[in-house]
Amino acid sequence: MKTRNILLILATLLLALALSVVALAEPPAPGTADVALAGIVASKISYQGRLTDAGGNPLNGSYNLVFQLWDDATAGSQVGSDIVKNNVSVNNGLFTVDLDVPQSAFNGQALWLRIQVGGQWLSPRQELLPVPYALGLKPGVYIEGDSSNPIFSATNSGSGDGIRGSTSNPSGHGVYGEATNSGDVRNYGGFFVANGSQGRGVYGKAANATDEVNYGGFFYASGVQGRGVFGQAAGSEGIGVKGWASDEGDVYNYGGHFIASGSMGTGVYGEASNTADGRINYGGYFKASASGGTGVYGEASGTSGDGVVGKATNTSGDAWNRGIYGESEGGHGTGVSGIASGISGTGVSGWADNNGDGENRGGYFRADGTSGMGVLSRALGEMGTGVRGEAISTADVVNYGGYFQANGKQGRGVYARATGERGQAVRGEATNTGDVINYGGYFKANGRQGHGVYGEATGELGQGVWGFAQGKYGRGVLGSAWGRGGKGVYGEALDTGEWDTSYGGYFIAQSENGIGVYGESRGDYGRAVYGKDSNTGLVTSSWAGYFEGDAYVTDFFAAFRKSLVQPHPTDPSKEIVYVCLEGGENGVYVRGSGQLVNGRAEIEIPEHFALIAAKEGLTAQVTPKDSKARGYLYVEEVSPERIVVVEAGGGNSDARFDYLVMGLRRGLEAHQAIQENIHFKPDPSKSQEEYEQWLANPKRRSLQKLLIENGILTPDGEINQETARRLGWELGPETKAEIEEISPREL
Repeated sequence: MKTRNILLILATLLLALALSVVALAEPPAPGTADVALAGIVASKISYQGRLTDAGGNPLNGSYNLVFQLWDDATAGSQVGSDIVKNNVSVNNGLFTVDLDVPQSAFNGQALWLRIQVGGQWLSPRQELLPVPYALGLKPGVYIEGDSSNPIFSATNSGSGDGIRGSTSNPSGHGVYGEATNSGDVRNYGGFFVANGSQGRGVYGKAANATDEVNYGGFFYASGVQGRGVFGQAAGSEGIGVKGWASDEGDVYNYGGHFIASGSMGTGVYGEASNTADGRINYGGYFKASASGGTGVYGEASGTSGDGVVGKATNTSGDAWNRGIYGESEGGHGTGVSGIASGISGTGVSGWADNNGDGENRGGYFRADGTSGMGVLSRALGEMGTGVRGEAISTADVVNYGGYFQANGKQGRGVYARATGERGQAVRGEATNTGDVINYGGYFKANGRQGHGVYGEATGELGQGVWGFAQGKYGRGVLGSAWGRGGKGVYGEALDTGEWDTSYGGYFIAQSENGIGVYGESRGDYGRAVYGKDSNTGLVTSSWAGYFEGDAYVTDFFAAFRKSLVQPHPTDPSKEIVYVCLEGGENGVYVRGSGQLVNGRAEIEIPEHFALIAAKEGLTAQVTPKDSKARGYLYVEEVSPERIVVVEAGGGNSDARFDYLVMGLRRGLEAHQAIQENIHFKPDPSKSQEEYEQWLANPKRRSLQKLLIENGILTPDGEINQETARRLGWELGPETKAEIEEISPREL
């Protein structure tokens, strides 16, 4: 074929770009939603042109044509590959061809068509222009496809939005996504992924300032396993779904408001699946910065619905993962707030289903502020419960209905206050009636000055700590302190009234063999029950221990002094105080009176003396009561059963006499009066300052003097460091401040 000068005249450009995404701006027209697709629009453009020679005469015949797409009118780069059309029929200068163009080329960029006819490139390039309504979509447009690839994609490299939806109608939706598949597979009303380090899977903002409800994003899933919102963040610090309430007004605003109306519906379901070590990832992260904002507000109106459910399934690595993490920086903000209005609903429910040896938490709450609360719970209903924990595992391992830990210097694992007239700050109840030990409350303090239980009741009849056990071996309250200066149970009475009795601890046993207070000491220097009189004055009406009624001691009883006290018979302002007679042995005695008959008397000693006195070491004394005896009286025989009294010199009078028989207690004959000092050396769990101040009390002046004489104290009343060093005694800190003990009242 001869080379010719050819002129191309662009008569018509029809662009029909087939998309494989269903774009639904409004619901489809009636009768179209269930129509099956016979096919989808091809990815082609129909191109029609006219060829003439240099003189303007139309051409006829067959020609080989080549088409190219370029991103510039004169320079630039080719987009896609050559489109070759051979043996194109030209009739009276006119021809029509279908060009297979790459769909990805039509992403909004400007394009020019370059054409070659019979080996000759024509100039200039022809710009591809849209038909008028291709500049926008007709309201109600409906696109449907069955491709595995997205049938609609939008990318914006600038600061604008990839896709933006807006509505001015109070009931309208800027963007509406719905998953209607009712099968057993997962389907999503909207699926959003953020791969950047600070990306957001979904960012929604509601700017309507009216009183109408409007949503930054509203998502609805009606399928069996549908998700109204599913957000996934694959980046190291990404956020699958983030909600932010920035309105600082007095009305409620929510970073995210989620409602589950179904019987088993879930307002929010968040899952963190990142398994990398040392990276924090969140199933849901919610933040409220306004003064009254709520990071998460979950409401369940169904019978057994959950306002918020968070689940963390990572079972490997040391990284933290949270089913739900809520943070509030506002003055009265709430990191997580859940309300359940259903009969058995749960405002916030968290569970940990990892069965491994590592710690996992159904809910993890932390307060870093000076007065922050990890968990603050209020029960306003008549029978409401502020916090209820239940441990239902039946295995032999330890599980907790509630486990609370405070690591701070003044932290509280649990702090409860009852301000009602009959409220209980803490109430524990153990109802298991089996043969195993169960506890109404079990509290443990491992710190040096830790308190297993600290309870404070400010109400008129409130109980700081109240424990009730119905089980066979239950404990109403059991406190265990393993720390050096810890208190298993610590009670303090702070009532400042004049005469009203207040109790640091008040215990009642009403059962037949009940024990009001049971103390057990297992350490070398432990005290089963320890009482301390810290009164520094001369008043003697303060007691380290005070008992109304009988007191029984089964073993050794020691005291610096022992007294007998009884009322004065005639003076109501006085009392009589006798001091006990002391000795270096465990002595017993019996006494009585007798009379000689013909100068001799045999006295039968009461049976109780024979049962308690040892046979060896008995002594007896007789004292005449008249002058009838010619000679002196002496004891001829003494035993635990009887004594024989005889008049000396063969006398045969019937003189009267008194007798006193003394002996040692059976089994305690080997008592040593001088023993190792365990009662008067300084207590290493107390400060040296406390020991010195206690001895400086005027009531203990005589004891202090003795300790100065034997070298435990120096003449000025301080601990003799040389004596302590020589005897290998361990001493406590010099001052109370070094112990860092803080009064519970100060807390």
